[in-house]
Amino acid sequence: MYLRFTLQASSVFNQELLINAEGSPLKKSISYTDQINLNYDQSTFSIDFAALAYTDHETAEYAYKLEGVDKDFTYLKKNRRVFYTKLSPGKYTFLVKGANSSGVWNETPRELIIEISPPFWLSGWAYLFYLLLFIAAVYALVVYTTNKIKFRNKRRIEQLENQKKGKFMRLKLNSLRKSHMR
Repeated sequence: MYLRFTLQASSVFNQELLINAEGSPLKKSISYTDQINLNYDQSTFSIDFAALAYTDHETAEYAYKLEGVDKDFTYLKKNRRVFYTKLSPGKYTFLVKGANSSGVWNETPRELIIEISPPFWLSGWAYLFYLLLFIAAVYALVVYTTNKIKFRNKRRIEQLENQKKGKFMRLKLNSLRKSHMR
């Protein structure tokens, strides 16, 4: 049994994706697409599927699974539409298989790889920027602390030198007094 897909993906208004339309990730019919890339704001979508069976298509059964979300296949008798809402960014594989009216399942499920991109603030470039910002902040803190310590040490050295000069001057004055007293 051959399976054909139709796919709808939208986070608002549940509008069908059009081929080569502005903002649409579809470049060709979903029936001939093996992978689709969605933005983070397109992470709510539905997938319609149908078996191209020419005998008693009303009794066909389906089983689907979205790897990364569903643990096992979900079996359907009538409904041919599944919904996924607000999926996290990542790579998923949608699998669907069908059985004809005799209960014979197709051996290999039809696969559709769905990749949902993270928002820009969670992208690899953003994390690199956050890392560089953190390193710059640590560096600025180290430089600030080092300069503060240098300034404090410089003031302490000046105070000690002034105390030393004062002590030296007192000793000199005491020595001059003693020499004049004799």
